[in-house]
Amino acid sequence: MASICQYEATAVGRLSSQTSGRSWHGKSLHVLTLTPFYPSADDDAAGCFVAEPLRFLSDLGVKNSVIAVRPFYRGGGARANSAAHSATWVRYAAVPAMAGLVFSGGGLYLRIRGAVQRLHAAEPFSLIHAHGALPCGHAAARLARDLQIPFVVTVHGRDVFSSRRGGPVGEWCKRISAGVYRSSARVICISEKVQEDLLSGVRCRSSVVHNGVDAEMFCPATSQENDPIVLSVGNLIRTKGHETLLRAVTRLPDYRGWAGAAAARTSSAAARHFSPRRIPGTPVSCLCRASHARLFGICTA
Repeated sequence: MASICQYEATAVGRLSSQTSGRSWHGKSLHVLTLTPFYPSADDDAAGCFVAEPLRFLSDLGVKNSVIAVRPFYRGGGARANSAAHSATWVRYAAVPAMAGLVFSGGGLYLRIRGAVQRLHAAEPFSLIHAHGALPCGHAAARLARDLQIPFVVTVHGRDVFSSRRGGPVGEWCKRISAGVYRSSARVICISEKVQEDLLSGVRCRSSVVHNGVDAEMFCPATSQENDPIVLSVGNLIRTKGHETLLRAVTRLPDYRGWAGAAAARTSSAAARHFSPRRIPGTPVSCLCRASHARLFGICTA
């Protein structure tokens, strides 16, 4: 079965051809990916939705150069994850908290501009693919202007304009984000709800491309462990609704609960049935979706 990841790869490649005004037939695409989400040696689940489609892009003849970014105040430099597509990790100057987002894109642009220009001179980029408007989309807009190539932005969450906390800083972030979206060749939304939020605040070119699913990895199991397993999909944040599942699991002594990769804070009773890590290749009995946010579709076979 063809992976949905391949559709995403094809869509990004088509955007480059349509928006650049040039034909890329006979010439492989070279995409610069800018992302704050990417697997590291310390957290193999972080940004896996960005990294995993890249091998399908490669199969389609699209080369990706990945720059994964992290503000300097978030600990030391990340170590590369050997299982993920290779990436260059970059730390950039930024002010912590909400106020820092206003200047984060400009700071990131200044930090990577020289390196990107050298890469482009050695092997020209066809397209820049940024994940999130701030900081990567803002930096991508300025880089694309310098290099005279198109850029696209993928929006992964409901805070489309980075303005959820409101106030003057929120309005400033919204203005910058809206400018990024208007100047992009296309805004890629991971769900119809995200697209709805986007278009409520800015007029721009947008498409919905759901996060890819590897149909060879996620398929009906041929066997089942003795102990049934409940799978809850998502990071361990309140809007994902894991607490509802955890309360239910405590009443099912024969079940173990599984969820995202972040650290869990929950009752000791629920923790006995909970393992916060990825479970590649592990058969599950039940798939639960308890999220409060109407964002993602879950593909099942």
